[in-house]
Amino acid sequence: MTAIVDFLLGFGSLTLIIPSILLFGLGLAKNSHQTVLLSYFLFLPIFLILIFIEMRVYFLPLVFLPAIQIFYYFKIKNQPT
Repeated sequence: MTAIVDFLLGFGSLTLIIPSILLFGLGLAKNSHQTVLLSYFLFLPIFLILIFIEMRVYFLPLVFLPAIQIFYYFKIKNQPT
């Protein structure tokens, strides 16, 4: 049981980073604010884990990803079609 919890708190949660970044790129390519928002909600638990549990130096650029996601969400949403 503790091995599973350690895995989920450790590297298991980090596997969601790749789909989140891919969804963010897909949302930008398709100009879809819903996809960008979905990538934000997928990345939010990872962001909290990175900040509170295992913040390492090579994860520091990921701290800016939620702000970038929210910026592009509103930019795409408010863009005239």
